[in-house]
Amino acid sequence: MVYEARLRGSEERVALKKISKKHVGQEDFAREMTTLRAIHDAGGHCNIAGVQEIFEDSQNFFVVMELVSGGEMFEHLCRNGPYSEAKASAFMQELAHALAFLHAHRIVHADLKPENLMLSSWDPDASRLKVVDFGCSLPCGRDVDLRSSPLGTWAYLPPEALGRGLHLRVEPSLDMWSAGLILYIMLSGRHPFDPAGTATDQEVVERIRTMDVPLDGLGDDVSDSAKDLIGRLMAKDPADRLTAQQMLEHPWVQGRTALEVPLEGSDTRLAQFQEVLRQKLEDGFLSVMVARSMSESPTCTGFAGGYTVGGGLDKPDVGEAVDAMRRAYEAFDKGGKGKVSVKDIVRVMAEQGSTLSAEEGVALQAAVSARNSNKHPPAAAAAAAAAAAAGEGGASSGGDSEERDGGLDLEEFERLLSNLTPLSFPAGAYVFREGDPADAMYFITSGKVEVLVEGHASPGQEKALTRVDVMGAGDFFGEGGLVLNAPRSASIRAVTPIKLIRVEKDSCQRMLKTTGAASSNLREVAFSRQMVRTKALLRALNTVRRLKVRGGEVVVRQGEVGKSMYTIVDGNLDVIKESPPLAPRTVAVLKPGSYFGEMAVLLKQPRNATVACSRGCEWCVIDEVSGAEFLKLLMSRPSSFRRDVQQLMRARQFRHGVYKLLAAQEVAVPSLDSRTTFSTEELRAVFDAVDVDDSGEIELSELTEALFRVDSGLTEEGVREIIAILDLDASNTISFEEFVKIISFDP
Repeated sequence: MVYEARLRGSEERVALKKISKKHVGQEDFAREMTTLRAIHDAGGHCNIAGVQEIFEDSQNFFVVMELVSGGEMFEHLCRNGPYSEAKASAFMQELAHALAFLHAHRIVHADLKPENLMLSSWDPDASRLKVVDFGCSLPCGRDVDLRSSPLGTWAYLPPEALGRGLHLRVEPSLDMWSAGLILYIMLSGRHPFDPAGTATDQEVVERIRTMDVPLDGLGDDVSDSAKDLIGRLMAKDPADRLTAQQMLEHPWVQGRTALEVPLEGSDTRLAQFQEVLRQKLEDGFLSVMVARSMSESPTCTGFAGGYTVGGGLDKPDVGEAVDAMRRAYEAFDKGGKGKVSVKDIVRVMAEQGSTLSAEEGVALQAAVSARNSNKHPPAAAAAAAAAAAAGEGGASSGGDSEERDGGLDLEEFERLLSNLTPLSFPAGAYVFREGDPADAMYFITSGKVEVLVEGHASPGQEKALTRVDVMGAGDFFGEGGLVLNAPRSASIRAVTPIKLIRVEKDSCQRMLKTTGAASSNLREVAFSRQMVRTKALLRALNTVRRLKVRGGEVVVRQGEVGKSMYTIVDGNLDVIKESPPLAPRTVAVLKPGSYFGEMAVLLKQPRNATVACSRGCEWCVIDEVSGAEFLKLLMSRPSSFRRDVQQLMRARQFRHGVYKLLAAQEVAVPSLDSRTTFSTEELRAVFDAVDVDDSGEIELSELTEALFRVDSGLTEEGVREIIAILDLDASNTISFEEFVKIISFDP
């Protein structure tokens, strides 16, 4: 993991690289540090990222390095539209200078690949190429055992490193082959020995070992001079390859023969090589973090989770900081292998209910293969190569390529998720305010925030802010406006210094368009939060009359005119329906924090249920709000609040509709005690009765017809709003699980 940091006592910005001892051995770390110290002692080079300090504790190594803030070289090329050979030539000239310096000091990088070529800044006129990651570097002339080689990414290694024997003498020619392969990808957007991204590991190894580089695959748009350079860098015989100094003298690298005309589609080809991978990792990250937050945080549970507002109000601590990237990485890296393979990505997507098209699968495999950051050749590839060299055959069976690409380590995983922006706010700062456009959601990695809404105020008075919730590390917020496509319905303010990860609107909406568990979870949290926070705001009204009623005493009676609404301060209240031929029965139990009675006020209809203090309570304490004050609050609040109240009302209308289906004897159900709420058997019976075509899913037309039969007061718009709440996975149908969730939630 790499952090941007500032040296104490100065304004100099540096990169602080944190390396877990769990995933890297002392020998590997010592090898990289030896190389970096040698570079430093030799005076350093402007095209090589330098090291300043090295520290360690019991769990990690820490390396203070030059800050390289401009992203990858490939990313620069993609960002600025189609690029020319001349632009690519300038980058390759800088790479050649870096290699000439390393080789002059008898250092072989041994892991050159696109993601190890960074730019110093995003300014295209001021940026400079920087070679990074010397974890595989070796001194020239070192003999290595290929069976346990520290050599780098196998897809970028030359033929002699892939099975023509068990030992290899490391020479600068190894880096020169990799440089030629990188240039090939820059000009074509494809790996020369796996252009379609569908070959097995042994097929790629065999092609590298036996085939000449397919220069015709570069097409007619690439100059003969560029093809000549690539061919001479990727010569089969290491002795025939150009040296770094000879590369600097090549006319194409000097810019004399590199074409100035932009290569048509060059940026698109290079970008698509990575975009599928980036998007799928991002989708997986969001899915994992939302699921974990819902399972671990009391403020992120949904309808069935007993959502509790303000659970952190009285806690003095700010919660343990959450390493979101490591959490997500560990969810992908099942078994702690230290890498994330294509199969891992596919598995996480499947667990969250998402699938890949055949085209996406091919692109994903090609991208991971190209960006592989594994530090050793895959065991399967090495074994296959050794068997082939010994004449033992052993062709690959085809599709199983989990080990082929080696996978992504944590640093590479983080780099691909660089679109997820880390942010910091001091205590008292606002992340956003009520009414702002919803343009992102946020995960809290440390600290605590409060959720504030504007309260009711008399004319001429400033609106007071009411705290309706507090959230800490592991929680997320900001999803509501994205799910509902509406402005922010609350303000978020830092209680303590906080650190966040910002996820842009486009990424969230891409996930919400799926029908998997991730989008369902996000919708569930958004709807449950808006309902409960609406209750919290109503409880904060000052114009209330407090009432105390005994157990069994009725507060409102079914059929009477509704002139007030109520919030519960203490005790439980039963919602009792009377609808012959069914005996009166409890259909819901309202707990402290709930409110009731708003439907009769808003719809100007008689009460559709009786509410009484539960007989198990000695006393119930409730606050009465007059209908006039309630309507005044609605009109003084932003439209989002009126929407939230209406959606809560729709959830209750649905519950009443389910009861009326039972009361109308539309379904046969077991006899139950009058004090019980809906049973699973009853809900299943109602669901099956509404599901006329027995598809296992309720469609819009089926629910509309059923509710209209039992509730003449409902409108088509009302039914659509009910379905919007029920349809958590946005599939346009309602599953039994979704049906039960909304009924089980205490509205």
